[in-house]
Amino acid sequence: MAFLKKDASDDFQKAVLAVELQADDCWKQMRLLKRPRNLAMWALLTSMALKLELLQQEYGPDSVPLRNMTTLWELCTCGFVFIAEHSKPESKLVRNYSWKGMLITDAAHDLEISREYTSFQNIFPMWHYDMQAADMLPDGRVRFVFERDSPRQRQVIALQQTVRPAIDMQDAPDTRTHRVTLSKEQERIFWDFHNSVKSRGLGKKFEYETPEELIEMMRPQFEYSVQHRFRHPDDLQLGGYTSRDFRMFYVALMILCGIHERLCYPFIEKGYPIPESSLVMVKPRRVWLTRLAQIAGLSNDICSKIIGHLTMDPSPTKTSGMAVHPFVPLDKAGLELAVAPQFVLSANPDDNILRALSYRDQALFSAANTQKEKILRTKIEAVNSRFNLPDPINLPDRTTDTQARPLQTRTTFARRRDCT
Repeated sequence: MAFLKKDASDDFQKAVLAVELQADDCWKQMRLLKRPRNLAMWALLTSMALKLELLQQEYGPDSVPLRNMTTLWELCTCGFVFIAEHSKPESKLVRNYSWKGMLITDAAHDLEISREYTSFQNIFPMWHYDMQAADMLPDGRVRFVFERDSPRQRQVIALQQTVRPAIDMQDAPDTRTHRVTLSKEQERIFWDFHNSVKSRGLGKKFEYETPEELIEMMRPQFEYSVQHRFRHPDDLQLGGYTSRDFRMFYVALMILCGIHERLCYPFIEKGYPIPESSLVMVKPRRVWLTRLAQIAGLSNDICSKIIGHLTMDPSPTKTSGMAVHPFVPLDKAGLELAVAPQFVLSANPDDNILRALSYRDQALFSAANTQKEKILRTKIEAVNSRFNLPDPINLPDRTTDTQARPLQTRTTFARRRDCT
C-alpha cells in the first residue's frame, strides 16, 4: 500500500530513507573514478554525444526519440559532480583523448548510473513534499504513485513517454547544420574541407583549422536562427555585456559546433562510421576565447565573461543542465574546456543565459527577469494598439513580486534532507 510521507509510519519512513541513502552512495560504483579527472570527464561527455549520434542515425535528426533523449542526457550532470569530487586529480600526461579499450565500457556504465541517479533526484523530493506516495515492494524497492491516480493522468504520462496518438508532431525550429540548404558550390567547399581534415593517432581524431570561408558560409543560417529565438531587447544588461553581445557570441559558438558536427556526421550513407574520439570538442580556454572573440567580433574581455557564465561548475548545489552550461571543465582550474555540439545546437540560448545568471548572480537575474512584463506589454501594444492595457495590480502580500532566487532544475541530497 502506498503512503504519503505525512501519513506513513516511522518504520515506513525509515525503510524509504534506507533506500534513499543507498542510492546516494551510487557514485562508489563508478568505474571512471579510477582514472584521471580530465580523462574521466571527457569520456562521460563523449558517451553522451555518442548515444545522441547513434539515435540520429537510427531515427533521424528531428525524431521524437532523439529530442527526448537530448533532453534526458542534458540533465544528467550528476556524473560530472561525482567525478569532480571523487576521481583522481587530472593528469598532464593525458593530452590525446582516444575512445578505445575499457574506457568505452566504463563510460557507458557510469553514464547509466548518472541517468538513474538523475531520475532518483527528480522523484524522491516529491515524496518529501507529500506530492507522491511511496509503496515498499517485497524485494526492498520503492515504487512511487500519484496521490490521485486516474486514466487521464496515465494518458498524460503516456504522452510524455512518447506513447502518442498517430498524429504528426510539429517540427521545432531546426538549427542543425546538416539541415542547412547549401548550394552546389557551398557543398563543394564543405567537402573539400572535409577531405582535407587530418586524423592522427590510433583514435583517428580530427585535427583542423576551420577556414574563414566556411565560417562566413554558415553564418547567415545561425544568425537567422538565433535572432528568432531571442525575446529580450539588445540593451538588456547581463553582467558586463548586453543581450546583443551574447547573441553574437552564441552565433559564433553555434557556427563552430555546427561545422564540427557536420564534419563528424557527413551523412554519406546510412551507418556511416562515427568518429567517436572527435565527437567532443576539446580546447584550452584561451583558444576558445580567442577564436570565439574573432568570429563574434567582440572583445576578449566580454567573451571571457560569457564563457565564465556558460562554464559548468560541477558541485552538488550549482550544476544544472548541459544546455545552460555547455562548457565542461576537464581540469579543476577550468583551463581546458570540452563542448558537445549537440547540446549547443538544440538549446534555447535566450532563456538559458538567464538561468545561468540565476545560479551566479541572483540580484542581476532578478533585475533582468523583471523586464519580462514590460517587453510583453510592448509587444501586445505593437500588435493591436486599440486595447487599453491597465497597469498591473500587486497583491498586498507581494506574492506576485519577482523574487531574486535561482532557478533550480533538481534537488540535491542536502536539499532533500531539508525537506524532512
